[in-house]
Amino acid sequence: MYKKIIFNNLYALIILILVSCGNQNSSNSEDEMLPYSPTGKYAIIVSTAPDYSSGAHSVLGYSAPRSSANNLLPTGSDLWISAFNKNFYRIEAYGTNTVTKFSMQNPVKPVWEFSTEGTENNSNPHQIVFVNENKAYLIRYGSPKVWIINPSALVESELKTGELDLSAYNDSDGCPEPASAIIVDDMLFIVMQRLSPSGGFPMAPVNDTYVAVFDINTDIEIDTDPFLGGLKGIKLDVRNPFAKIKHYGNYLYVAGADGTLSNTNNPIKGGVQKINLNTLKAEAGIIAPTTQITGLEIISDTQGYFIQYDDWNNCSLKRFNPQTGYIYPNNVAGIGNSGTKNLQAIIKDDDDLLWLADWSYIDGGMYVIDTATDTIQEGPLDIGLSPMDVVFCER
Repeated sequence: MYKKIIFNNLYALIILILVSCGNQNSSNSEDEMLPYSPTGKYAIIVSTAPDYSSGAHSVLGYSAPRSSANNLLPTGSDLWISAFNKNFYRIEAYGTNTVTKFSMQNPVKPVWEFSTEGTENNSNPHQIVFVNENKAYLIRYGSPKVWIINPSALVESELKTGELDLSAYNDSDGCPEPASAIIVDDMLFIVMQRLSPSGGFPMAPVNDTYVAVFDINTDIEIDTDPFLGGLKGIKLDVRNPFAKIKHYGNYLYVAGADGTLSNTNNPIKGGVQKINLNTLKAEAGIIAPTTQITGLEIISDTQGYFIQYDDWNNCSLKRFNPQTGYIYPNNVAGIGNSGTKNLQAIIKDDDDLLWLADWSYIDGGMYVIDTATDTIQEGPLDIGLSPMDVVFCER
């Protein structure tokens, strides 16, 4: 199995020098390399070049005025990011299939880099969700096996400690495409896209979407409707859930992107659907029905946001009411529908500010939006390359 742990002091020094030369916000001092952030919190962002030839990560201060350290440890372009407490995990997906752990004590020096490949090829890791420092779940989009891992492992042979089997949800391509997950009330919820070849499209939303539920104490799947029979998970009406699953109050929220604009269902099965945590059942019907939602965040029972994808270079940020499904007609803060906007991800922070990753090659960057007024607090903030995904981490 592939393994690479970097502890070479000379190599680390070279990387530090290269980063400091390429970014005025970085230096050879580990403390000085971090942007100023009085709260001790930071946004960690993965980004790519406009032609997808390369990628890197950035560290951005949590509080305004925000500064950043950019283009850290350049790598490939298919990137995701996860974080827990004082560590973040840069996930290199299709074609590379590795996870690299970093500590906020030194965000350019890997603690370890391990492969996510098992017996399959191109496991395509997407996300890590954490129980604690010693237990987490690695969501691998290209495999029906979710790995149970020990994030504190220092050798690759100790990383994987078990696995969850989702093969009951396999479709015609032999994989249910687990795309995102979340832990709430000692339960792990795994959202599967279940795409299959159809009508000339290699990945089409022709199968029902399911959310599998596991007890994190026993790692046994929970039968959400034992009287129904068949698959144990929660069946949804939305299809192709591209955005990450979100939680607020007594509900989980899943957004469906349906298919590409030329490959949607009739009627369209894009929009938002709620899962009741008390009953472990989906609420009937799709709220906020629309074509394609590629990002989602919930601020309150009555305030939510999503990224609507209408076409390449034609995305917009929308506000909606998660209780009624009403979609506000105007774009939030005027962001979108300009013929240049490619919006990638949204996430709220502890202060209910909304962070938006705008990948656009014209006026792209990170936006921070005040959800009390739906106005831009800061942005677009330049992070070197174009932002794809963002999480928060503590120093």
